[in-house]
Amino acid sequence: MRIILWTLYLFRAAALLGAAAFSVYGFTAAGEPGTSGYWRLAYAMAFVLCLGLLWALARSFQGFRRT
Repeated sequence: MRIILWTLYLFRAAALLGAAAFSVYGFTAAGEPGTSGYWRLAYAMAFVLCLGLLWALARSFQGFRRT
């Protein structure tokens, strides 16, 4: 059972890190001329959301290790 939970934690962390990397890429790509500034704001908000979800995942992982 622990192997399945470890696999799920690793998969979630990898997915969130990938989404954060995509947000950083989008933020830099949205700086090109002719692109609305709202896209940069949206990518920045997505990055902050990914970091928050990674923080929550790390906190739940600490609780998992104690049991």
